Amino acid sequence: MACVIETDITINADASRVWAVVSNLADYANWNPFLVHAAGRPEAGERLSVCAARADGRRVDFRPVVLMAAAPMHLRWLARRWPLPGLLDIEQGFVIEPREVSSAVHVVQRVRLEGFFALVLRRRLEAELFERCAAMNAALKRRVEAERD
Repeated sequence: MACVIETDITINADASRVWAVVSNLADYANWNPFLVHAAGRPEAGERLSVCAARADGRRVDFRPVVLMAAAPMHLRWLARRWPLPGLLDIEQGFVIEPREVSSAVHVVQRVRLEGFFALVLRRRLEAELFERCAAMNAALKRRVEAERD
């Protein structure tokens, strides 16, 4: 059984501006309070290096594989926390949807957890990931809208 955490935010910019920030992994350290380091090319099949900051200050390194990178709308990757499948698989993605009535976009960030530890740690993971993803969304909004000014 999977655990899905979904957060969203409206950003006053076009999809290409949001994509430029989301896909610039090397710049995450300058604005992202959740994924504080990221490296690699956001292209399908590529392996990334990502460091997530937990709410307690600890850091977690992982090496996800990009499942989808379709500018300027979709970026999604999959990480296995341990080498064996089925223990904790983390799929994280972003969908950037243009609004029909304005120049704003709706950004949806989705994290899907599967495996044994997703079940065991579900309550703790859900609460923490929701908070960290919401903080990242707010920081993304500030970053994109500040670049527009």
